[in-house]
Amino acid sequence: MYSSGDADLLNDLGPSAPFEPKRRKAPTNRWQGSEIPPPPPPPGKSPPTIPLEAPPRLKGHAIPQDWKNICKLGEEDDEVQRAHVALDAFVRAYNDHLSITKAYIHLHRRLLWSEEIQLEGDLALFNLEGDKATTFEKTGRYLRLTVAGLAEKRPSLLVGDYLRARLRGETTIQYIGQVEIVEREDVLLCFDNRLHNAYISGQRVEIQFILNRRPLRLFHQGLEYVTPDLTKNVLFPSEDPSHEALMTTKDVTASPFNRNVGDNPEQWRAVSRIVDRSHMPYPFVVFGPPGTGKTTTLVEAILQFVKSEPMLKVLVCAPTNTAADVLCKRLTQMNTTEMLRLMAYSRNPREVDPEVLRYTNQEDGQFVMPRIAKIEGMRVVVATLSTASR
Repeated sequence: MYSSGDADLLNDLGPSAPFEPKRRKAPTNRWQGSEIPPPPPPPGKSPPTIPLEAPPRLKGHAIPQDWKNICKLGEEDDEVQRAHVALDAFVRAYNDHLSITKAYIHLHRRLLWSEEIQLEGDLALFNLEGDKATTFEKTGRYLRLTVAGLAEKRPSLLVGDYLRARLRGETTIQYIGQVEIVEREDVLLCFDNRLHNAYISGQRVEIQFILNRRPLRLFHQGLEYVTPDLTKNVLFPSEDPSHEALMTTKDVTASPFNRNVGDNPEQWRAVSRIVDRSHMPYPFVVFGPPGTGKTTTLVEAILQFVKSEPMLKVLVCAPTNTAADVLCKRLTQMNTTEMLRLMAYSRNPREVDPEVLRYTNQEDGQFVMPRIAKIEGMRVVVATLSTASR
């Protein structure tokens, strides 16, 4: 390794001790005592139902106690590494797709359990307990709570999320509140009337935020759909695309939608290979640091697909609403009859870019799940991974 610069400064900036991975945070201790749930939503306030064929019931997928014990001992990383080694051995042998499937599920269950423990620990940092106890403000049928950092999603609270509240000094009763409205750094919460009626202005309350486990439960449900056929044909395909096919991919004959992509040989070659699917059955991965044109390349490929194959439908997924909105905005040259930006009901339409909003499933100022016929009639559907999984 070659280094340059002031030797003393480099020495001062050097490590003072061997690197040790940051330990996962232990989840917060839940309060003891009875829990009083929030009242049911009034008529017309229930989340819109999904007008699809009834999906499988979403299981709880709680973290097993033995995994919690392993994490308490700090041995989870070793267990995950062993699971990874076992999967790698089966994949290299590549003669037992059932064993590969079981090892794949075994590994990813443990990764999800570890992720959940970390998320709970991270969320607990924002709890308002002890000296951090706060106050409510009565606002109609709601109790308003100001949460510093909410606008920066630290913590992130969405409509439909829950939290625990108790009067400071109270140890026998806690109330579960549901988030009904989110405003900048305020949330309007619905609690049982007993708390709403008993609360006196200025009275201190303690708050524990509750992790929304639904995305994690959806990931666990997804693992239940991993079969040997899926393992063989999608996750670990055995058929290699020929080197000759990859190197002789023909350019897309159509003109580029984005002239800058057409003028960039690497981007245009990537678009050509994606569209002609010479890489199949392997996925085509576009990677690179920020600002190198990944999103621009994907948008061009989507538009070329839509133009060249009239029967093709494209599902565009991103991990966050922000990323999904960016993709949708880049595709706004499509008609609203061709593209749908599928939104979760919990999102506030006022926070969505007007250019994106006209592609959404909105009725009476609220996002709703459109009928399946509308979804199927679209050429392109843009959604977060969580929304798409439903």
